[in-house]
Formats: sequence, structure tokens, C-alpha cells
Amino acid sequence: MAEKSHVDRVGNSSFRRSLEPLLIEDNQLDPIKCWGYCRNALRTVITYVLCVLSLGFLVLVFYWKPNWKLKIMYVKCHLSRADAVLIQDVYQREHVKFIQGLKVNDESTVTPKDLERILRKDVLIQEELRFFCYQKLKYIWDAESCSFFVLRAPELHTPCEKLYRELQSGLSIEEVKARREIFGLNKLTIAVKPILVMLVQEVLNPFYAFQVFCVAVWLGFEFWTFTIVIIVMTLITLGTSLYAVRKQSITLQEMTESYLKVEVLRTDGNTVTEMEDQLVPGDVIIIPPTGCIMTCDAVLTNGTCVVNESMLTGESVPVTKVPLSSQESASEQNDIYSPERHRCHTLFCGTQVIQTRQSGNDMVKAVVVQTGFSTMKGTLVCSILFPRPMEFKLYRDAMMFVGAFIALACVAVIYSAWVLSNAGTEPGMNVLLTLDVITIAINPLLPVALTIGMLYAQIRLKKQYIFCISPQRINLSGALDVVCFDKTGTLTEDGLDLLGLRSVTENVFSSMETTATSLPQCPFLHTMVTCHSLAIINGTIQGDPMDVKMFEATGWTLEEMEGKVDNGSNQRRQVTCVKPSINLDQHASEFAILKQFTFSSALQRMSVIAQSQPSGELAGFVKGSPEMIASLSNPDTVPEGFSTVLDSYTSEGFRVLALAWKPLADDITSYQNITRDELESDLTFLGILIWQNKLKPESLPVINELQNSNIRTIMVTGDNILTAISVAGQCGMVSANDTVIQVYMPPVDVTSKDQLEYKTIIQNIANVNDGMATSKEDGQETLMWPTSSTQEHYVLDGKTFAYIQDRCPQKLPTIVLKGTIFARMAPNQKQELIESLQELEYCVGMCGDGANDCGALKTAHAGISLSEAEASVASPFTSKIPNITCVPILIKEGRSALVTSFGLFKYIAMYTYTLFTTVCIFKWFGTYGTNNMATFVGVGLGTPAVLLMGRSGPHDKIADTKPPTRLIRAPTMFSMIFHVSILTITQAAAVFMVRGETWYTYINVGTDEGVSGGNFYQNWETTAVFLLANFQYIIYCVLFTPGRPYQKPIWKNPLYLIYLVIMTCACSFWLLAPLEKLEDYLWGIQHIPEFKFRVMLFLLFLANAVVSFVVEFLVIPRKTFQKFLRCWRKESLPKFETMRLDMQMSSKPVSDSVV
Repeated sequence: MAEKSHVDRVGNSSFRRSLEPLLIEDNQLDPIKCWGYCRNALRTVITYVLCVLSLGFLVLVFYWKPNWKLKIMYVKCHLSRADAVLIQDVYQREHVKFIQGLKVNDESTVTPKDLERILRKDVLIQEELRFFCYQKLKYIWDAESCSFFVLRAPELHTPCEKLYRELQSGLSIEEVKARREIFGLNKLTIAVKPILVMLVQEVLNPFYAFQVFCVAVWLGFEFWTFTIVIIVMTLITLGTSLYAVRKQSITLQEMTESYLKVEVLRTDGNTVTEMEDQLVPGDVIIIPPTGCIMTCDAVLTNGTCVVNESMLTGESVPVTKVPLSSQESASEQNDIYSPERHRCHTLFCGTQVIQTRQSGNDMVKAVVVQTGFSTMKGTLVCSILFPRPMEFKLYRDAMMFVGAFIALACVAVIYSAWVLSNAGTEPGMNVLLTLDVITIAINPLLPVALTIGMLYAQIRLKKQYIFCISPQRINLSGALDVVCFDKTGTLTEDGLDLLGLRSVTENVFSSMETTATSLPQCPFLHTMVTCHSLAIINGTIQGDPMDVKMFEATGWTLEEMEGKVDNGSNQRRQVTCVKPSINLDQHASEFAILKQFTFSSALQRMSVIAQSQPSGELAGFVKGSPEMIASLSNPDTVPEGFSTVLDSYTSEGFRVLALAWKPLADDITSYQNITRDELESDLTFLGILIWQNKLKPESLPVINELQNSNIRTIMVTGDNILTAISVAGQCGMVSANDTVIQVYMPPVDVTSKDQLEYKTIIQNIANVNDGMATSKEDGQETLMWPTSSTQEHYVLDGKTFAYIQDRCPQKLPTIVLKGTIFARMAPNQKQELIESLQELEYCVGMCGDGANDCGALKTAHAGISLSEAEASVASPFTSKIPNITCVPILIKEGRSALVTSFGLFKYIAMYTYTLFTTVCIFKWFGTYGTNNMATFVGVGLGTPAVLLMGRSGPHDKIADTKPPTRLIRAPTMFSMIFHVSILTITQAAAVFMVRGETWYTYINVGTDEGVSGGNFYQNWETTAVFLLANFQYIIYCVLFTPGRPYQKPIWKNPLYLIYLVIMTCACSFWLLAPLEKLEDYLWGIQHIPEFKFRVMLFLLFLANAVVSFVVEFLVIPRKTFQKFLRCWRKESLPKFETMRLDMQMSSKPVSDSVV
């Protein structure tokens, strides 16, 4: 192969020479931007020098911020010659990855020809393949297009016809080696780091690094007691963190680790046994008759398989996979293979093949299409390893407060250095005292304060059988504005009961029959016994629950046998046979199910070809949604009043399936070559099956509780729209006086106008009355709202939702804002709906049973899976409670954790400021706190409050307003500023009060002799401040303890209450009735001679407490005062609130141009 020069391939266009970021897009991944960087020798030398001069601190900073290191040591360059890339993801996070190279020439394992054939493009630059790895995937540089692309198996870009016809003979040994070099091992590698490595990494965490700094400073003061306590607490926290991280890594490794052997077909026709990690895309594997665990994604090319896909869907219902046949449909023959589109032919990694069925004498074969982290299971694992960040305003505001404290610390350092230098303090002690200010201004308890509430909530949730794999989501669940619910299995019972059936006779529906055993031998009955994907597994009939109940209602039996079933054919094959039981008509025909076209949610139907025995007659039987089956049937066979009958059932909440059939030619080739399109056309409509899906008894009270709490509820389901409306009425999402407006796309002939049409349905829970309430003005349709309605709800189906996204996206926000029922929604559309709600700044919850809800559960701020299957690992929360009562439980716990985080943060802020001002006063008078003082304040007054405040638990009811989610808001800022002012005034008052006493004398600490021969460290001013400050810690501890309406009152937390009483009594004792010798021994403070002054200090504490409590609980919560505060600082509302207010202010009807 002729080598292209690097210059020619990069080109001379300004775009190719540009240093602008490269956007890398892949339809299966979020887009990323990347910049190229190459090493600069001068910058590198300077950086190393600075690292030495900073005594390694700069190295630590680079460890925390590798993107800073890249920008300092490297220079930006073109990606074609980059040594490293800076990646920016869709969440604006930056990652650093280094470019790797693989030598490719005629003597290497992979030759240039091999590489070009496999990748289907020439990507070599000077005999080198350049790439980088990001989130377990490989990105390869293509100099021709000046871009990176994600490495994917070539089989993903292969037409189905070629995949079926040409790729069944396997790969040669040389091809396998080449592909293995490119794609790597087929292994989901989750490395569990050694404990020592994890320990070092945790210690280098900014929080623990700061703890080490604090410990070093405190040891300099010989604060042994306080330092030992802090070290013990840190070690406990560190050990707990290490245990949790290691346990999660081991659990994930156990989920992904396997050592299975696989039979692989080679080009010489022989099969070899390989370890699973040796598989490469393009390998042809043999699926054993006894089943197996799939270790890769593979497309089935021969035979059928019964598969348990609970790992992906959360539903342990066996699913039948059929081979990728060229007869699937005429339109699919030239389609490019896609795992999602051709799901019914694809065996996904991690799923369990329960049973196989050969086609004749051929083995059950599948072509590997994805390996490693590119598989479906690999994608799931990546979503766990690299979760979507959930930005919470609380943490962002907390960091801003930390920044303010750092600025305060800088001022304090300057102040401390100035005061101490003027006092003539020796340089060593001067440095220690100055550094001590930093340990005070940035409180090491802050991270604990922000997480302790979530920890307690997680423990309480676990006791209620709700499990959490992402504790950060607990706080988010307390801020939910809307909760989306799946219908079947979530709001309603899991199973469907066959209520009745109505066959068609002479183009008229017959009366309802409640059982199928009394039906005569007819195509309607034959469709019920044949049109399913049931299989016998371990002696029992298994499959879709609806199929099982439909078949059991007939009283027939199912057998699997191997025999000669085709007219004129000597080929023997395994087939499913159905026949009437002994109690039924013994003269009835038996049927052998020869071919299946499995159910497709996109097509809304399934079909089979069956052969009658012993006559040998062939027929096609179809079942699916009534609307779809009616559209595929001969119009003359569809009964009169079909729509009326269908609506009468669906509006009452029943689910309806339609049946149809079609006789086929009796020769063997007719069914072997028939396509799905041919089979499922010109059908004869046979009738309908009516299914009852009962509402779970818990659904109605839970929905009412959420709505009474002003939490919006939405139903998103794959079921019929009228059925969904009925269930919404039954469970309380739609009230009796509400108006339901169906939004639907216009007819095909007017779709170019990008308009929507509306149909108003007056919903009265059990009855749905259809009627148009529209008018035309200036060529636009205007929707007139009924004046008697209390609320309007939009309902629409998946087709309309897709139409709005594609043709009129500007209307999507309003549709999402007012939409309550979204029916016939595909799994990806459920996820897109969640994302649309989030774009309106809703905090969104999602509750589903795991079946087809995984994407939405992962995307939502708080996703709750009701499934216990392995798919629940993709959901932040998993409930073993099989109903939606887990939703209010989670919301209550989330709100409790959220207000605990708020309360503790405000307490830590005031605790820090109290300690800060106390220390500053100490330094002003030339002294500092003792070891016992630091131990009492830090261990006695600070740490227990943080550990005990969040133990109260949530309030019994959900309040009608959610707790605040931001710290930087007018009421909070006023509260903090006010309390800081009061604290400063009271401490200053204590200083002036003591100076006004007759017994006061100025004491210069360090020069005056001790009183009565005792040793002291404090003077009169610092003694008064210390005694008062102890009470102030308790004031703010009680003041910021959350209570109603989000948490139980403080007296419901007995351990915390006992602690507060003990600390208050202890501080009162030291102030009012101290023992002089004990006072001197413990604190080194002066003994105040007059009891009157002690009482005055106590009254000053009471005044501080009364004023603080009055302002915090009586003034700030008042609406008039909050309105006054908003005049000074206007707070921005979420987008959905702004849109809602705009709609309420507009008195004119909503027109299509607005909607």
C-alpha cells in the first residue's frame, strides 16, 4: 500500500491548521470536544523547579487538577501532532488523555492491509496508528478527515443481507490475531485497587490533605488531646470511605467477571474452544443446546434462542430470539444492522440463553458484533463507572461560602501576623499562630456536615427496603418538582387478566365470551393457541405473562418435539406443537408453529406461520394493537363500529388486543420464503381480546399525597392513550372536573404546516366523552378552554411527541409543561421526556418497574426501580416495595437530608465564625487557646452536634412547599449576616462589660506574674469571651436544627436533646458556679470574683438567644418580610415557573401559534 505523506493528508486548509477544538460525535455517546497539546521543554523545566520550591505543594495541586498541569507544561497544537488531548464533555468537565501509538507495518501482527480492511479506511501516519482511550473506549485518529472516531466493530456497518449470507463461515486465525490487536480483549476489566494504593489516594484527597495540615499545626501547639481525637475520627471516616469504595469496586467486579469457554467456528469448518476474552468482532460462536451466559453482543444467524434479558430490562420474562433472515421484510434486506433496530435477532452480553432450538441439522450460530465495553452490558457498566454529574445548587453555593471563608482566612493571616509581630512574638510561634487561623477559617467538619444527613437517610431507607447506590441523589430527591410514573407494573398490577373475548361473525362483533374453552374450532381460537412466543423450560410453560394467560385460557397443551413436519420434506427440526387437552374436542386439529416474527414495539404486532396436522394446511396468525391490526386487515373484514367498540373498552382502562389471520399456500417453499411484509398484509380481522389491568390499591393515595404536596405527577407508558387516560382518572392524576386535551399531529397531507391539532376530552374518571372544542381564526386553530374546568392536561402519544421534536420543537416546552399523559412512548422517548423536563429546570423523579425504563431511570434526578433484577443497578434507587409507596418515603427522607445539610452548613458557618472571632480577640490581647479549650470546643461542642443533628428523621407528611435548594438566597443571607452581627456585638459587649468592672485590672499575658502562685494563659477579656462563646455554639446548634414541616421536632431526637442539655448545664456550671482550681487546671482562665458579673454574662447569652430565635423563627419566615427582602435581591425563578406565570397572566385563549 502506498504510504501517504503526513502533509498531504492533513492538508493546507485553515480548518485543518486551526487550533480550535474538535467536536467528536457518535450516535451512541454524548459529544465531546478535544484540544491537542504537545510537550514544551522550557515550560516543563520551569514547572519542575516550581514544584521543588513549593516543597511539593504544586505536585499535589497537579494531582488534583491534571488539566492545569497540561496547560502549564504543554502548549496547544494541532491534533495531528499532539502528545496529549484535553477533553471537555457535555457537562463542561475537563479530562486529560495521552496519545498512544501502535506500530503497523508488513512485519507486525496487524498489517496495513488488515487495518484498512477492518476499519474500512486508511488511518496510518508514518506506519503508526494513533489513538487515545477515554471512558473505556478507543478513539482513533483519522488524518484524512482530521478527526477522531470511536472504534466500532465493522459488523455494525454491514447490511443485514451480507451479515446473514457472507459472515457465517467464521474468521481465520490470522484475521483473529489482527482483530484482537486492534479491539483488545473481550473483557470488562474492573480493577480493584490494592488497599495501600487506595489509602494513599484517599489521603491525597483535598479534605484529608487539609486534615494532615491541621494536625501538623495543632501538634506544633502540643494540643495532644484534641489532635488525637481528630486523628481517630479521621481514621474512622477514612476507613469507612475505603470500605465503601472497595466494596462497591468488588461488587462491580463480581458482576462483570467471568471465565467461560466458548465454541468458535473457523473458516476451515472446524470448531475450537476459546476463552471468552479471546473473542473478537466477526467471530462465529456456537450457542450450546443447554444455554449459556452471553459474553459478547452477537447477532443470531441460525436457530432460535429463548433468552432471559433481566440484566437489561429488569424483567425476567423469557424472550425468543429469531435468526437474522433475509426474509424478515423487503425493506430490511438492505438495512444496515443495528442492535436496537434488530433487537429481536441480537443476543446481548450478560443475558442468559435458557434454551436453543436448531433449524434442521445446523448448529445454533451467532456472529459477534461487539466485545468488551462496547457491548450492551459494557455500556451499562460504563454508566455506573462514569455517572452523569448531578449539579446541585447547594454544593455550588457551599463552595462559594468556602471561597468567602478562604478570603476571610487570608485577611486573618495578615491580621494575625501584624498583631503577633507588634507583640514581639518569636518567629516560630508567630508562624504557628498564623497558620492556626487557617485551620479555623476552613472548618474540617464541613464535608461531614454536607453528607451526614444523606448517610442517616440512606440507613433509614435501607430499613424500609429502599436501596441506594448513589447517596448524592438523596438530597436531589428532596427537591423533586415532578415525578413520572410508568403504568403497567407500577401504577397497575404486573399481570393482565383476560376479561373476555369478542369474535367477529358476518362483519359484526359477537357478544363477549368470558372463556375460550367453549369456542368452536375456528381461526380465532387457532390464533390464540399459536400466536405467541412461549417455550417449555424446566417442564413449565414460560414466556410473556399475557401470552401465558391467553394460551392457558384455551385449555390447550403445548409440546416441543423434533420430527418430520413439512410436507414432502425429509428435514427434521425442533418445533413447538399445540393440541387440545383430553377434555376438549379430540377431533380438533393440532398445529406446529414453524416460523415466528417476534413482537416489535415499533411495529406493535407479532405473527407466526403454523401448519395444521394432519392436513398440512399452512396459515399465518397475527396479533397486536387493534389500530395496527385493523390497518393491515382487509377493510371488508373489519366490523362496523370498530372504533366505537374499541374506545368503549380503552376508555374504561381495559387493554385490547386484536387477532387476524391469513391462509397460505400449502407447499413448503411458500412459508420458507415469505417475508414479514407479505405475511402481515391483506389479513382477515377475527376479533379482539379484552384484558383487565387492575390499579394497585396504593396508587390512588400516593398520587393524592403527591398532588396535595404540589408535586406534579406524569404518566409515561407504552399503552393505548385512552387506557392511559382512564388509569390516570382512577389513580387521581386527572380529577373529575379537569379537562383533558389530546394533542396530535395533523393528517399527512398538511404536515408541512408544522401545526398541531387538539381534541378536548371532558374527563370524568370512568367516562370519556369525546368532542371537539376548537375554532379557526386567521387560518390558525384556537383552543377554547372550558370555563368549568379547574385544570387542563395535555395527552399525546409517541408519534406526536416525535413529530413535535422534529417539526415544531419550539412548542415542546409548553407541551411538556402541560402534559400529564404520554402514551405509546418508546423507551428512548421516555428518556427524552425526562431530559425535556430537566431543560425546563424541573427536578425530576422517575418510578418504573425496570422494563424498558432503564434509560429514564438513569437520566432522572431520582430514579426508583421497582425491579429486583440486575437492571436495577442502573437506577440510583431500588425498592423491594412492589408499589409506588416508596416514592413519598424517598421524598420525605430526601427533604429531611436536604434540610439537615442546610442546617448543618449554617451551623458550621456560625461555629466557624464564632471560633474565628474568639481567636482573633485572643490574639489581640496576646494570648491563645489551650489544648483543653480546643478539645472542649472541637470535640465537645462541634463534632457531636454535626453527628447527632440529622438523627431526627423525616416528618410524617410531605409539606406543600419543597425546602430551599440554594444557600445564596435573600432570607439565608439576611439570616447569616444578622447572626454574625449579633455575635460580634455580644462578644464586643462582653469585653467592654468586663473592663467596666471595679475589680478589673489589665493583665499582659506572658509578663505579669500569676495570681496566687497559679499559672494562667488568659486575661479578663479573653476569659469573658470564652465563657460567652461556649453558649453561642449551643445557640446556633439549636437555632439551625431543622424541624417541621420537613423533619421531626428536636424532642423526637432524644440522644441529641440529651447532648444539648448536658452541654448547656456544663457551660452554665463553668460560668455560674465554677471551681477555681478546676477552672485554672482545665482552661487556664481567670476566676471572676463577682457572681453578679457572671449573671450579667448569662443574661447577655439569654439576650443573644432570644433575639436570634425571634428573628430566625418569627421575622424571617413571614411572607411580608420575605417580600421586602426580594425587593433588594430579586431571585430568578425556574423556567417552568416563569412559563406558568406567563400563562396565568395571559387571559386570551391559547392558540396553535403559542402552543
